[in-house]
Amino acid sequence: WSKKCNWLNCEGCSECNPPPENYADNFASGSYGGNTGSLNWIGSWTSSTGVWITQMSNWCKSGYCLRLITDYNSNVKSERRADLSGASSAYVTFDHKATLAQGGSATVEVSSDGNNFVVLGNIPGNGQEGSAFYTIPPSYFTGSFRVRFRASGSGWNDVYIDNISIDLNSISGPTPPAPTPSSPTPPAPTPASPTPPSPTPQSPSQFSSGCGKSAQEGEYYITITSSNSARKYYISVPSNYDANFGYFLVFGYHGIGWSGDIMQPYLRLEGTSMASQAIFVYPDAEYLYWPEWGGSSSTGWRTGQRSSNEDFIFFDDILDDVANNHCIDLSRVYVTGQSWGGDMSSSLPCARGNKIAASVSVASNEALFFKGFPGYMHLYPAIQPQDCDRPVPMMTMHGRRDTPYEAWEPANWWYDINQCSFPGGGYFDKININTPGTYTDTGCSAPNIYVLYDNSGATQHWTDDHNIPQNYEDVAMNFFLQHVLP
Repeated sequence: WSKKCNWLNCEGCSECNPPPENYADNFASGSYGGNTGSLNWIGSWTSSTGVWITQMSNWCKSGYCLRLITDYNSNVKSERRADLSGASSAYVTFDHKATLAQGGSATVEVSSDGNNFVVLGNIPGNGQEGSAFYTIPPSYFTGSFRVRFRASGSGWNDVYIDNISIDLNSISGPTPPAPTPSSPTPPAPTPASPTPPSPTPQSPSQFSSGCGKSAQEGEYYITITSSNSARKYYISVPSNYDANFGYFLVFGYHGIGWSGDIMQPYLRLEGTSMASQAIFVYPDAEYLYWPEWGGSSSTGWRTGQRSSNEDFIFFDDILDDVANNHCIDLSRVYVTGQSWGGDMSSSLPCARGNKIAASVSVASNEALFFKGFPGYMHLYPAIQPQDCDRPVPMMTMHGRRDTPYEAWEPANWWYDINQCSFPGGGYFDKININTPGTYTDTGCSAPNIYVLYDNSGATQHWTDDHNIPQNYEDVAMNFFLQHVLP
């Protein structure tokens, strides 16, 4: 539990120096042709109507930044070329802030030839600061690589981009150490603006034994043996599967009475722009008798922090099975879930923190898996924060009207597990937070974020607050991609 030198704690650590090879631009020169990395870009940022290099203290991270605005042009874009032909892996990071009109969009895109672009991700238009991280697929490692930012739509769409960096490992070079965030002294995050640090790059040394093997694409069930029982999980493998690309792996846990194939469309994760970089698995819970829950029988999860927890072991067995048969970046394994699945997403990272890079828990119950379950302490023993594997980046989502569920309570526990010093929103006990928003604890060894939401005006799905919030899938995936195992 002593803090180690890694991307969560870089002060005084030589390991946190920027990688030796990177294209970067922090726009400090106020020009379209800035070079602040170890490698020089090929040419400058392209300029057209609506593209600016501007200096705005409330919008740029520091000093100048790239601005795209659709006041006179409904399709504004700026791109820059870099030579990635010698890369074995590469990723792009940047800071952003944007306001988008209804129907407007902001994206980051890449091209291998300067003509055909694909979207890596969407930039949120909520007026809040953020940091983004995207792995660049190997098929784009060419001498004509471009990265492009685009704002489109009618009305006032205003996008600010700063501290851009493309970090890469060369084919013959060593794996670089973990980078620091692009901005060495970022401002403290506001409650509604989580800006966790940039993660280490994807490294082939962390790829699973399944790399190089062909795999069936699409969505289907797989049955394995776990704890001497036949168990199933629903898997979603993207089309155009690349057997040599390290995909990140996302576990999605369902609630009471559901199954993996039902949970998959509910979470909507495959609909995000980052889904092509991921493989998703949705485990099936077992139908069991639950004396601790009033003597009922249903499908559900064992969440107690005991060594014999069959559902924690089921996680291990699924991870092994997927990794042995698919190309997985084992530094980027994530979990999420809703209701009883939210309980799993909050308890599992404690017991398996050395395998899980980050977690998003939605609509979970009270923290019985931490504080113990009276009358069933043999199944739910009380533990201390230091009993968890390690601090793990955690986001807990709770609906404002979601009674009697108490997702705020596990968020309090993760405040201690992640060794935080100052509570977001000013309350150590998150039950006292009543205004919907995003609240980021600070002074932590790993990020701890509490999201209070209100679905009363939801248009995408159910309006009750026990269901996932409208923007859940994008928030979850963006959070995941900012974190890797240290």
